[in-house]
This record gives sequence, structure tokens and C-alpha cells, in this order.
Amino acid sequence: MGSFGTLKMGGQFVILSGIMHFVAAIFGDTLLMASIGVLYLLMGMGLTRGMRWLGYFAFLFMIFGSMLAYGFLYATPVPQWATITIIVLDLLAALNLFIAIWKAPVPKAPAA
Repeated sequence: MGSFGTLKMGGQFVILSGIMHFVAAIFGDTLLMASIGVLYLLMGMGLTRGMRWLGYFAFLFMIFGSMLAYGFLYATPVPQWATITIIVLDLLAALNLFIAIWKAPVPKAPAA
């Protein structure tokens, strides 16, 4: 695990949220949840590789995704524990990405 407030840690929370979308797909809304899970897994893998530009998009996805999940909390056949877990993971990812994006970027070492 990375340290809190880094792109790597934010990416790990995005990956966990993607996995939870697959768990939620078992209970209902299979195509929607599975497609969001694939998108989140791909974004998370890019973030753990340090793609800073992807952090801006992922931050917006996490904010929008947590609001959307909160709106569907009682309206879908997905259990509430799964939806609440998705909301918490999305908000943790958004917080990490916010910190990582708006702090000064770490300069890369010059090529030898």
C-alpha cells in the first residue's frame, strides 16, 4: 500500500471500488455494475502507474459515482452494505486524488 494522499493509494481505492461493483453485480443491475467495475479497474491500474492526468478524470468519476450510489441506496436490489461500501471507497479515493492532484508534483529523476 502507498501512503495516504498519493496517486497510488487513490488508485488502490478505485480498484477496490471496482471490485465492489463486481460484487454488487451479483445481486442485481449486472450489466451496469459490471461495466462500471471494468472502468474503475482500468482507471485504478492507470493511477497506480502514476498517470497524473488520469487523476483529474478519476476524481470527477469518484465524486459523481458516490453521489449516484447514494441516490440509488434504497432503489436497487443491491444490498445496502454493498452500496455503502462503494460510497465509502469512492469518497476515500476522491479524497486521496484531491490531495495528490493539488499538491506539487514530484519531479522525475533525470535519465542517465
